[in-house]
Parts: sequence; C-alpha cells; structure tokens
Amino acid sequence: MENSYAASQNLSSNWLSASIKACSGQISSELGDESVILHLDSGVYYGLTGVGIRIWELVQDTIVVSDIRETILHEYDVAPEILDRDLQKILTDLDAVNLIEVNYGVCA
Repeated sequence: MENSYAASQNLSSNWLSASIKACSGQISSELGDESVILHLDSGVYYGLTGVGIRIWELVQDTIVVSDIRETILHEYDVAPEILDRDLQKILTDLDAVNLIEVNYGVCA
C-alpha cells in the first residue's frame, strides 16, 4: 500500500485520539494466515498478515487509535515505540487507499 502525503498528515497530528472505522466500500475475508480485502470501487485486493489481521478486526467497529494501541500492547510482545511506528504506518497505508475512515473528536 502506498502512502499519500495527505493521509500521512492526517495521522501525524493527534493520531492517538483519532477514531478509525473500516470503510463500507470494501469486503474482507480471512484466508489461512492472511486477511484479504477487496476495495469495491477500485477492484484492488489488499492483504494483511500477522498483527495487521488483528488491527483489521478491531477497526470493523469505530475505535479510537489509543484503544487499538492498548489492545495490541496487551495481546502481543512488542515495544511501545515500535508499535507506535508500525501502527501509524498501517493506519496511514489503509487510509491512503480508502479502506478506513479517520475522524478526530468524538466517536460516532
């Protein structure tokens, strides 16, 4: 997944307080050790593995990024600074290809 400058800017400022939700214009399924996501408008498939699968599960309902972070820290053996970098990257990537909605403020 490619990063867009706009998506990167959206998540770099107060990103832990942002609420995230998977966009409705996609369908996904788990196939073995991978989650496969089809963006319905573009027809492009994306794949997630490892912790990315868990993050994708969490964003099926609106969730604040800090809650995703705490869940992953609790469930996986990962240093907080590494998780912060990787979580911001995956969310930026998902946002750049319109697979998630990123909102700031109160969750809907």
